[in-house]
Amino acid sequence: MRWITVKKTDPKIVAMHRRHYSANLNADHAKHGVCGPGESLCMMTDDGSAAIVFRYVRYAHAHSDMNGIHVAMFRNEGDQLSSDLILTAEAIAWDKWTHENRIMTFVDATAVRSTNPGYCFKCAGWVPVGRTKRRDNVILVKRRGMP
Repeated sequence: MRWITVKKTDPKIVAMHRRHYSANLNADHAKHGVCGPGESLCMMTDDGSAAIVFRYVRYAHAHSDMNGIHVAMFRNEGDQLSSDLILTAEAIAWDKWTHENRIMTFVDATAVRSTNPGYCFKCAGWVPVGRTKRRDNVILVKRRGMP
């Protein structure tokens, strides 16, 4: 599989995002895209079976420990290993944001079927580092240079 960059309003990524557990189904993703304002990297595999969205986030000083590259959404509907897809996608994100040294994501353990939330990220070398205060999501981090 090969990752292809798409616009955040691309109908294919919007459709896949709407099938992701985190999607706000009341939002107009066709108009505003699959992630908030700011710099982003939205990609789909060449066969359309997987999508990943990275956002570059800069919070005010109160949340400065959460600044950096975030995976806003990852979805795999194909037969390729999710961890392999994540590894190839994160390499592209590292190339885009060369000054950053970590990528993070948040997994809602109550909204996924797995008994090991974030398992595909963990298989790609991501490490759980805690939980968010407001929603109690699992925080997973990957640092540059980690296997």
